[in-house]
Amino acid sequence: MVLTSSSKKRVPRRRSRARQIFNEVARGTILGAILVNVLAEGGVWYNDKHLVQGGTPLSAGETQMVRDIFGDAVNTDIVRKHVGRPCPDLNGKKTAACVMHGSDRHIFFDAEYTHANDYASADRLPRNVFLHEMTHIWQYQNHLTLYEHYWKSCPTYDYDLSGDVEFDDFCVEQQASIIADYSNFVLRPAFWPPGRYKGASLQLQVMSSALIRVVEDKFPEARNTRKRLEAEDDSNELKSNEIYHFKPNV
Repeated sequence: MVLTSSSKKRVPRRRSRARQIFNEVARGTILGAILVNVLAEGGVWYNDKHLVQGGTPLSAGETQMVRDIFGDAVNTDIVRKHVGRPCPDLNGKKTAACVMHGSDRHIFFDAEYTHANDYASADRLPRNVFLHEMTHIWQYQNHLTLYEHYWKSCPTYDYDLSGDVEFDDFCVEQQASIIADYSNFVLRPAFWPPGRYKGASLQLQVMSSALIRVVEDKFPEARNTRKRLEAEDDSNELKSNEIYHFKPNV
């Protein structure tokens, strides 16, 4: 009897024992990581909804500050400020301010220099801290899981805006620093009108223009706010006949 290619029985190759063990360990590791993340997320959810009580709702001005950048991407109605209270999940470790890991609503302002009754009318430093922490609220409200938090965490708050970088290229603390700096140097600067840099150094002009691109490409409402503030300043400029020397062409 002649066996044709179609009638030959294929004999499955045996996987080596080592490969089988590797696959079993890999599956167990993946399932374990998923289970740990689910349990951790559940614990944070329970703490967020039941264990952490009190806090102060955002004022109308604070709500507007958040919407001026993030638009409707943050549910400000559920956010609570805890001024003068340490972050619960740091086990007594001191920090200026924090959002509890995984929390989509609770901000703790521990250090005295971060305290304010209303951050919309506060000094520059506590206002920047407020927007920094609100960026973490945005991250958690927009599906940043604990796994992603640790994956994208980094030890530095510094960032480099050179090249064709995008907002999503940065880790969680860098993103928060970028938003605070955008407000500080572009929307509500101390020494020149919004979006303009009268007397500013070339380095600051370049940095501010980069902030505008990175932030506004991600958050279109920030661009609308800047344009509105610039238009309001144009009206005031016509009244005072004052000339500003630099305006970003974006």
